[in-house]
Amino acid sequence: MADVGQEIYSGAASFGKLRATIGVIIGTLLGVGLIIGGIILLVHKTKRTKTVNGFPTDNKIPPCTSNSKNNNITYQCKFSLSYTINGTEHTKPFTTNESKDYSGQTQIKLYYNPENVSDISVTQDNYAPIGGVLLGSGFFILIIAWVGWWLVNKYKFIAAASGTSGAIQMFK
Repeated sequence: MADVGQEIYSGAASFGKLRATIGVIIGTLLGVGLIIGGIILLVHKTKRTKTVNGFPTDNKIPPCTSNSKNNNITYQCKFSLSYTINGTEHTKPFTTNESKDYSGQTQIKLYYNPENVSDISVTQDNYAPIGGVLLGSGFFILIIAWVGWWLVNKYKFIAAASGTSGAIQMFK
């Protein structure tokens, strides 16, 4: 009878090691992907480094239409703004589809590229904070995946617990 229990224990441990190996492969791929994406965003050079105030050509921005999907509200706004850069007045139409409602505003901060004043937007192109989050998340996932794999392969009782948990989840 003790042999049956030992066999079940060993089988659960083997299944736990298999789950850990699959988990470390997926975790490594995901972590490396996030790290690469984070590095790309961190080295992205912010081009829109200057700001200017834009004023609606109709004195104030007309009402925007709102869309609600999965508890997220986005506003689609269409407006034209006039702004002055280096003594030259420009007018540009803008169409936004974001979580900010520009309805009724009489002044909007614009971000532009000083080397190409036609590259202007209501949003800045600074992706460094997102890159930092992706980089940190990637390293965190890598560490967790490999520590989990190491624990499962070092301690048989952890492997058996992981295997048992996986078997129970399969039957739920």
